[in-house]
Amino acid sequence: MAEIREMRVGEREAVGFDFAPDMGNNTEHFDSATVALSTGLSANGTPIISGNNNTYLSQAFTVTTATAGNYYTVTITGTTDAGNIKKKVFLIRVVADVAPSAANANTALVRLDEAKAIIGKTTDEDTAIIEMLIDGVSSEFSAYTGRNLMTATYTNETYDGDGMHWLYLKNYPVTANLAVVEDDIALTAGNENDYLAYNTEGRLYRVDDVWYYGPKTIQVTYTAGYSNSTLPYDIKIAALKQIAHEYGQYSRKDWGLDSVSYPDGSRSMVQGGLLKLVKEVLDGYKRYTI
Repeated sequence: MAEIREMRVGEREAVGFDFAPDMGNNTEHFDSATVALSTGLSANGTPIISGNNNTYLSQAFTVTTATAGNYYTVTITGTTDAGNIKKKVFLIRVVADVAPSAANANTALVRLDEAKAIIGKTTDEDTAIIEMLIDGVSSEFSAYTGRNLMTATYTNETYDGDGMHWLYLKNYPVTANLAVVEDDIALTAGNENDYLAYNTEGRLYRVDDVWYYGPKTIQVTYTAGYSNSTLPYDIKIAALKQIAHEYGQYSRKDWGLDSVSYPDGSRSMVQGGLLKLVKEVLDGYKRYTI
């Protein structure tokens, strides 16, 4: 039975599989591979042969012009050094026909070359997998901290007024384009004006007044977040450690396992999710909430 993935137009994914159990010995390996995709899907590069014995095939692709509700196929075919042909089909069900928000297009915490360096890759092997891990870890970091860490522009972001002096923005540090509208009136920043902006912490202080009470009474437009050159080093190093950890899980094929047993009878626990040392770094960057 074909494996089914649900995706949206504009999303990128990588599919793959290990045929080692079907090969019957430890010497046979893949020499070449091809991919066939339905119209509406676009391949990102060529199939990648990886794994300790070159028994794992993967292919990255993007959903381009597909239609929501329809099914599409990705078929990967590999030929071994013994001339055997192995093939697997993946079904892609498109669940929406909209592309990801432009505000979320630049969320990668590290560059591909940085991730490859920490993993120890000097070739294009597993590039699609590493890129996927970069995107996944970047999303995990944003979810854990409660804020988008990389730079983006937010237009008319809406807040409820609570009748207090402080307003806490959803993302920071604020770097440009700050504009605030309260109850349909544009406010002016400054000690002698309407509010003070504490850009590093993403806080706005209402001078000689409080924020107008009521739902959706405040709209804020601003640019906030870090670029690759301004991202704090402890976040970057934490991201690289997490990517290296998850790449190790991918290489060992122990994703989703609680523990791994070895021939000598020993057993080791498999740590899933964010590493403890990574969480300790991110705890210092969690969004302040009241």
